[in-house]
Amino acid sequence: MGLKVSLWLTILIFSSPIHAKETIQWMYSDFPPAFIVKGENTGKGYVDLTQKLLINALPEYRHIKIKANYARSNLELSQKDNICHAALLKTAEREKFTEFSIAAYIVFGNKLIINQHDNAILKPYFMKNKTIDLASLMASGDFKLGIAKGAKYGTPIDQILKSHFNKVSIFERSAEDHFSGLSKMLSLKNREINATLGFEVEIRYALTQLGANDINLKTYSIDGSAQYELGYIGCSKTKIGKTIIQKINKILIKNRANKISRFYEKWLSNSESIEHKKWLKIFLY
Repeated sequence: MGLKVSLWLTILIFSSPIHAKETIQWMYSDFPPAFIVKGENTGKGYVDLTQKLLINALPEYRHIKIKANYARSNLELSQKDNICHAALLKTAEREKFTEFSIAAYIVFGNKLIINQHDNAILKPYFMKNKTIDLASLMASGDFKLGIAKGAKYGTPIDQILKSHFNKVSIFERSAEDHFSGLSKMLSLKNREINATLGFEVEIRYALTQLGANDINLKTYSIDGSAQYELGYIGCSKTKIGKTIIQKINKILIKNRANKISRFYEKWLSNSESIEHKKWLKIFLY
């Protein structure tokens, strides 16, 4: 009888909430080819695979994935203690509520993407180095830029957007998809926007999803913006979040210059891949 009681007490203790696994809620968005949520490549984006690698390496936690746009992800990170996101740019604003990992990725920077029929609008804003003076373009009053709500595009682009926020030159889209909806808007004959912002890999992926008649998008580098951006894993700036990030950093040190970089390089052209490998040796080895 005593043995049975002891056995039941042991079962009750180890099945109680005290011994239940802590939960990580992973936010993600429709952001191909980082996160791919539909089609034959579902779950095979470069951040999808990175997130899967992290989840498999953290079996002591219960993992839940939640689809949301970046605006909601930022809100969740600021309000809850167990939120993580596997694809964030680091900004001073986000650092107020996000505990960031060491750099997990190095990716090509954002560019201006325009429908070629609107190319004439850009002519007065070309710099000598063939980049676009985005600040002057936004101030012209003849141009409307579409952006994803809550997204960050890197410096100095974010500062330019901030100075023009709530003005007619910006259209902010709040859907769950990060880029595909904006690229479709650019392909319309009666389009509401002249351009958007995005990575080259996003554009190439979007063009594979659009019809043959919609391949008239062109990209331009933005004056002052970096050729590359460092990407990070971010978790809630709480005791739980900081513990998770400490563990994630150890995983990244082992994997970011090999497995994780290969997840990204799959989506690059041969010339981009060569350039990317140079950056890896400088920043992530």
